Amino acid sequence: MEKTRKKNFITKLCFAVALVCTAGIFSAVSTQKAYAESEPSDILLAPTTYEQYLPLTSPSDIAVNERYKAIADGNIIYLYDSETSLYRQYAHQEHEILSKNTISQLQFDESGNLYFTDDFTSDNLYMLNPETLTAPTRIEEVACRTFAVLGDNLYFTNAQKTLYYAKIDDIENAQDILTQVDAFCLQGEELYAVRSGFYLHKLHAPTQKIPDGEIASTFLCTLQGSVKSLQVKNNTVVYTTTIESETYFYAHPINLSEITQEQIISDIGGYANINLYGQYAYAVKANSVRQFDIENRAFTDFEISASSTQAHRLNGATDILQVDNKLYILDNGNHRILVYDTNQNAFCSAFDAPLSALYISADKQRLLTANEQSVALYSIEENAYGTLLARFDNFNATIKGVSAVYGNYYIACEGFVYALTQENGEWINNGIEKPSFFPQAFTNDSYGDLYAVQNDSVYRFTERDLLSADNNGTRLCASPVDTVKKLVIDYERNLYLLSDNTVYKVAESVQSVDFSTPIVYAQQTNATSFSFGIEENETYLLFDGNYMVKSTRLGLPTVKRIAVEEVDKQIFAEESAQFEAVTTAENALFIEFDLQSLPNATLFPYVSYHRQAQPLTALKIGETSVYNLLAVFDKGTNRYHSFLVLKAFCQPLNTNDYRQTYEESLTGYLTNEITLYKFPYLTSLLTVERLQRGEKVTLLGEVNELDHSYYHIAYQTADGTQKTGYIPKSYITQFDGAPLPTTQTNAGASESDKDAVWRLTYLLLGFSVVCILTDFLLLKRKNNDE
Repeated sequence: MEKTRKKNFITKLCFAVALVCTAGIFSAVSTQKAYAESEPSDILLAPTTYEQYLPLTSPSDIAVNERYKAIADGNIIYLYDSETSLYRQYAHQEHEILSKNTISQLQFDESGNLYFTDDFTSDNLYMLNPETLTAPTRIEEVACRTFAVLGDNLYFTNAQKTLYYAKIDDIENAQDILTQVDAFCLQGEELYAVRSGFYLHKLHAPTQKIPDGEIASTFLCTLQGSVKSLQVKNNTVVYTTTIESETYFYAHPINLSEITQEQIISDIGGYANINLYGQYAYAVKANSVRQFDIENRAFTDFEISASSTQAHRLNGATDILQVDNKLYILDNGNHRILVYDTNQNAFCSAFDAPLSALYISADKQRLLTANEQSVALYSIEENAYGTLLARFDNFNATIKGVSAVYGNYYIACEGFVYALTQENGEWINNGIEKPSFFPQAFTNDSYGDLYAVQNDSVYRFTERDLLSADNNGTRLCASPVDTVKKLVIDYERNLYLLSDNTVYKVAESVQSVDFSTPIVYAQQTNATSFSFGIEENETYLLFDGNYMVKSTRLGLPTVKRIAVEEVDKQIFAEESAQFEAVTTAENALFIEFDLQSLPNATLFPYVSYHRQAQPLTALKIGETSVYNLLAVFDKGTNRYHSFLVLKAFCQPLNTNDYRQTYEESLTGYLTNEITLYKFPYLTSLLTVERLQRGEKVTLLGEVNELDHSYYHIAYQTADGTQKTGYIPKSYITQFDGAPLPTTQTNAGASESDKDAVWRLTYLLLGFSVVCILTDFLLLKRKNNDE
């Protein structure tokens, strides 16, 4: 619980951000302003922590202490404060020549002050207060190429690679202590230096020279390449270096003997400075900062950047799609499809996707992706997860979207529609010219219908309509915007269109939600795509292809939160209830709920949902403003299920087709003890009362074509109250089931009990049958023994 409270607190602070004003060169402090208070809030999903998303252009160094991370990028110092979970920044403009404002090195001292140099050839060293980020103090008379601070001691190298030692308050008396130093570092009070490009030494008594004029040192090992930056901890050396014009990261033990290849950890590409804090080394690489775990001798998945190759990061993603509890992300920069589990709130898997795609669609079996000229179909079934099933290239026109409709796959192009079908185990791509079809966005809904934005309007198509050359679909409404990036349909068939960081919801009216305010530390962000499911009010938004947000601000209808609207009182309160039989349309969405938990509920007790491909005949037992309540009998399990189905997907049956009312009521008798039901629906929740065997009832009519055939009956209680309900026909007979009364007749001159004579006859015949059967069995056994 405490971890949850901390996470929620940090998350809320992370959202308190706004645009960063960095126009021009200035010397000032910039802090992200509080994100406008609004409920509900948005949550950053990828990266998982706010501090990791920072768009860097040319970072040079990082310094870390218990509270802060300071990152130098050009003339900017970004300062992340772990106490507030926010970034601030300082822009350095000390020199008139812009290039000299570039910050080259950073370091915190034990007091928390931040020291920095503003380029490799400057004569200046600065001290900055991280709490105020006001104009820094310039330390005079320091020709500083690289430096390290320990207490009031300062070590630095000049342009000639000579290492000096001085007291910070007595720079004028600095002493040169070592020459040919390419890189050096302090580990506690120990000083390590790289000489002549790659020879690592440990210096002894580094403030005192020996008689020959240099500090005493011990050679440790030969490093790789030409070392640029160096750190040492726990008998491990980590450093960045240049080999044949390429920069590398290396980590390996320090020993005097030869270092084996198996002991070396390395990575290639754009490495600059490196710094330590705790068990981690932080290395600047190209446009990011990576974290290396020295104890475990491996990179972690922590990275400060705008885009990343890490497991929970994105790099140039183009589209996202939610199917049930899985969110699929086209992570093109990393040549993969990432899968995020919305129930677990974590990335769960990924698979290779070499096609650099723009569009994505999926059902529960396969996933379809496409760019402007190619499509790729993948399996997402467990036994073949991520397998490429088919790829097609060189279409007749530009592809504008794809849709997966329960095993059928469609590609929308300018003037063409293509359908992928499987024949004899092989996937076939069939194209149909559709001259008036020029979609701007293309998608499908939960029911299998397809939608396109074209000619400034939104159109709906059935699958048959889409594949008909001259069918233009059904126009639903005008598009609220000229340019649409993405179109999504909720299960109540409301439309959502993304344009210019705003999602427009088109239902009875047009509403809009503005997502332009970034919740990361960035000047400006652009919404790339969005998607949602039908169970939760959670919209997933992709921004700039590099980070992802979860929001509840769209206020989506969800199958888990459907209002009862007091329909339970209609069903349970009356003994004589109204019902009708309906037929559902093809592809109707059935939302199952628990009827037993319905009484006095405010929301329908949700169980699950599924799409019913074929029409069903069902019993309608109630309705809300939007849904019909249907009872369906499952012959396979011999159970009833209760569902909500949109009224638009239900067609009432003709009453005469399933219900007959007798012109004159009939009399019937119960053959068993049985319950009288309010509806022709055999559940103990909807009963009138228990009737005894042999009870006399009035038959008012009958109901057929449902799970059973029923009599509609009336029954009079002992106190004279008449009740009505339904009983299966098989439990009622129209004949009195009582034994016939005994009668006497005269046979000749004697009196005869006719009934007794027949009973005796039956007994004698029965005894004869038993005797014959016994003889037969004895003979058979004797034959078997012989």
